[in-house]
Amino acid sequence: MKKRVPALVLALALALTVPAWAAQDTPDNFVRSKTYAGQFSDLTPESMFYDNVAALYAYGLSVGKSDGTFGLRDQLTVGQVVIFAGRIRRSEENTSELQSLR
Repeated sequence: MKKRVPALVLALALALTVPAWAAQDTPDNFVRSKTYAGQFSDLTPESMFYDNVAALYAYGLSVGKSDGTFGLRDQLTVGQVVIFAGRIRRSEENTSELQSLR
């Protein structure tokens, strides 16, 4: 229980700040770099999270687990939240650099 509280606080902070950063520019901040083609064995097209997980993969924000699954039923760890935040920030910085070159 003690580990869940900091994870929830961090997730809430990210949920409140990331959309604000993204709103400063446009949705073009994120560029699809891959195409999802059924890489995760635990994700079926009938899953209610299929489109969301496929988008996370396509935008390079999640690569899944080493065993070929996404871990739909696994608990999200603080480490994973930090990795997502870093990838979101890196994606935003890369897009800003590209836009400044135009």
